[in-house]
Amino acid sequence: ALLVLLAAAALVGWRWLPAGPSVAARPYVLVLPFGVASGAVEEWGPYVDQATRGVIGHLRKISGLQVVPTPSAFAFRGRKARDHIRAQLPDVRFVLDGEVSVAGPRQLRVAVVLEDLHNGQLLWSHDLPVRTDEAGSLAVQATIARGVSRALRVAIPADEGRSLDDLPTTNLLAYERYVAGRHALGQMTHESVRQAIAHFDAAIALDPAFFAAFVARSDAYRQLFAVFEPPAQMLQAVVDSLSEAQQLQPDSAELWSSLGLTYVMAWRWKDAWIALNAAKRRDQTLAQTELGLGLYYSAIGEAALARRALEAANRLDPLNPELADWGQWALFMVGEHEAARAWGEQKMRQHPDAGLVFSGAGVGAFLAGDPARGVSLAQQGARLDRSPLALILLAQAYGAAGQGDKVRPLLQEADGAGTYTCPYESAAAWITVGERERALALLEDAVAKRSNCLIFLRNDPRLRPLHDDPRFAALLARVGLDDVALRSYKR
Repeated sequence: ALLVLLAAAALVGWRWLPAGPSVAARPYVLVLPFGVASGAVEEWGPYVDQATRGVIGHLRKISGLQVVPTPSAFAFRGRKARDHIRAQLPDVRFVLDGEVSVAGPRQLRVAVVLEDLHNGQLLWSHDLPVRTDEAGSLAVQATIARGVSRALRVAIPADEGRSLDDLPTTNLLAYERYVAGRHALGQMTHESVRQAIAHFDAAIALDPAFFAAFVARSDAYRQLFAVFEPPAQMLQAVVDSLSEAQQLQPDSAELWSSLGLTYVMAWRWKDAWIALNAAKRRDQTLAQTELGLGLYYSAIGEAALARRALEAANRLDPLNPELADWGQWALFMVGEHEAARAWGEQKMRQHPDAGLVFSGAGVGAFLAGDPARGVSLAQQGARLDRSPLALILLAQAYGAAGQGDKVRPLLQEADGAGTYTCPYESAAAWITVGERERALALLEDAVAKRSNCLIFLRNDPRLRPLHDDPRFAALLARVGLDDVALRSYKR
């Protein structure tokens, strides 16, 4: 099996560099995506990425550290210049970087360095020889975490120390399939997500106690549910996968958080509230929980609470691409136009290649009364991402700007792509050219498919032309966002 995160404790060698100044409580650490020596990227890239995730996960177990979560950390792949890091994450002080090289048959070498970003001083370095056929040497994750902790003078409580020593699995073949699944999931295409699920299933079959594989499989199902397939077909698969994982660790905040966000997107409002609050009681550092709460509050029209939750999520995971997209939608749907504009401007700077972030900002712009800017941003989004959704959002921008002749061709192109798209967004586009009946039919289709876009049904200003139709009131009731249902939800 080809494994990166392997090193026997007997092979550990420490090299301490000159001590820096006394470190304040909760040092803020960024783990950069580890590099791979030239010529080994294709073979070892997936394992090196998992090495980075593993180190981040272990460091986040240490309560005395504040560690940038994996989604934000991976935003620095290929962009490790220190000035760029300071610009993107000005509050981060310490950077851990690493490189993996091939040392021989079944042998790797992992070199890591810890740097003080304020003054460029190297605080600690470590060079680990790694054998790819020794399962016990997965303890390298704990080795690096303890080294960082010592360098930053952060004590590790006994219970956290024991947690660091937990191995994800002792089955090398299961770990190999898990790494392959993580790599496929990161490609974020419909086919790759399906491939990831197959890899995770294989890992679980080899080791039925492999908790991380259960979590990853649940994440993959949630991506199918949220992006690639009709949600009505996938909701139960997500819930079932999460429930299986909870059999292993019923108190996992990560699982409760994922379940809560899934329930929000499936407009199961009371279940969402219970799950998200269960997650927050267990761990208040998960951005996903705050995103779920932000969407929940936006759906029921609590603008101030939505803004507060999203601000918390942004502090916890500032470069998270899922948060970048959903956050601005949650804000402009409840009329927080200035906050949405500021959010969109920040996220477009942080994610200059994320087309749907630009497309969403375009929607926010025309809703705020600036249709010209809306068209410009939506055009940029469609240039970066020629997905059906980007085309539909560009059609909306043209319609809002009075360029109705451009709406139908774009919607036809999106329909011809042959992939699932949320009927709700197509309905919003047809409204701009006065096609009310077609829009209502698409909203009915969205309800039948349990589309996640419907979380905004009550407050979406794009749908106001339909508010006087009794069929719209019936749709609100089916989604659980009518006046009677709303009074029963917790704030």
